[in-house]
Amino acid sequence: MSDPVRGLRRREFLATSLAAVSATALGACGGDEEPARRVDVVVVGAGMAGLGAARALQDGGLDVLVLEAGERIGGRVHTDRGWEDLPVDLGASWIHGRDGNPLTALARDADVETAVFDVGGEQGDGTVVVYDGDGERIPEATLERLERDVERFYDLAEEEGDPRAAVGDVLAAGIDAYGLPADRARELRLSLTALAEDHGATLAQLSLGEMLAEGDFPGPQLVVPDGLDRLAGALARDLRVVLRSPVRRIDRSAGGVVVHTPSGRTRAAFAVLTPSIGVLAAGVIRLPEGLPAAHARALRRLRLGRYEKVVLRFEEAFWDDVDLIARRTRPGAPFSAFFNLDRVGDAPALMALNGGGAARALAGLPPAQRVARAVAALRTIHGAGMPEPVGVRTTDWARDPLTRGAYSYAPAGAGAADRRALGRPVGGRLWIAGEATHPRRSATVHGALLEGRRAAREILALSG
Repeated sequence: MSDPVRGLRRREFLATSLAAVSATALGACGGDEEPARRVDVVVVGAGMAGLGAARALQDGGLDVLVLEAGERIGGRVHTDRGWEDLPVDLGASWIHGRDGNPLTALARDADVETAVFDVGGEQGDGTVVVYDGDGERIPEATLERLERDVERFYDLAEEEGDPRAAVGDVLAAGIDAYGLPADRARELRLSLTALAEDHGATLAQLSLGEMLAEGDFPGPQLVVPDGLDRLAGALARDLRVVLRSPVRRIDRSAGGVVVHTPSGRTRAAFAVLTPSIGVLAAGVIRLPEGLPAAHARALRRLRLGRYEKVVLRFEEAFWDDVDLIARRTRPGAPFSAFFNLDRVGDAPALMALNGGGAARALAGLPPAQRVARAVAALRTIHGAGMPEPVGVRTTDWARDPLTRGAYSYAPAGAGAADRRALGRPVGGRLWIAGEATHPRRSATVHGALLEGRRAAREILALSG
């Protein structure tokens, strides 16, 4: 790749940049546009990809400025601390796999406590209880048969399925080909719907390759009882982060980039762009020089999934002492999964997760109606005498202009090649990085962190 700054040393970058400011977060400047400031790298977005990139770049000796449109760091890692005894992760909640995960190392180095919250895993058997639509507990033997049917589908899909086809189409063809009885076919569809919802999608939307991909690290799933944003804070320590500073335009040339915000311009040799693909696809940040065809095509193909939470806090726990309370009703029905936060904290609370069609069914409903539907779902199990919650938290990531959704998925016709294409450098000056650009570990916090670090490595290789 021909690049006029190849081989330029870090000291030459630093000689033309501003002195570093030792502050975790600064407020955006107001008033008239100021003269352009200079740094080595501008990172757009203070989510985990942006912070991971900035941390690696600064540790590598470059002068870095992080511009964040919102009022906090973390991006889709967002911990609500309104309850003193129960931090609630409204965005990402899990460290997906302990062994070899960079988040595990980050937590250890920052002295952040983690806890195993591994449904059906290392906490032992019996951590999941499943009810039908009438509130009756489904026998273990039935659940084991359902699990075997799902495993058989996965085996056959890996052997014979087209990874770019929609999961729903592959399922329909498989049911016809293997003559699965109607009742078992219905239950298999319900199970696969729940798996598609974990990706923020429906069976008709999600590609088979995306469902079959395994992006987790080995080992049990972990949570951070004090909130996953502690990891964002650890990354941000001593970085120069300017909050409430939305980037409106990035001009790119052979000599570098100019990043425009309402308060001024910043010139840099490189820029790392880390907002969600929902924000990028909406054109919120203007790129007058445009994106290469492969990048633009990938941005059109990939999708940002829907995933929303409702957290219900009660005076005391009245539910099963398990990790997960699940309901099997109909495909796309909201409130089919309630995670027991009392298992990893000190407060009686349940967290309902709704993805894909279930999240879409809640779209446009005010928080009070979402809570009412969650309570009604629990009452099918615990009866009309079940107490009302004493506190609630809800999310609406799909309507948040700074995210426009939850996390990415590859729909039918798209795949890992699109993610790789989106992550390639643009003109040796601009990088797009985030969970959506990781070909194997998308839709995870560790995927975002790894992609931010990848962009940083590539920039450092060019800068000296």
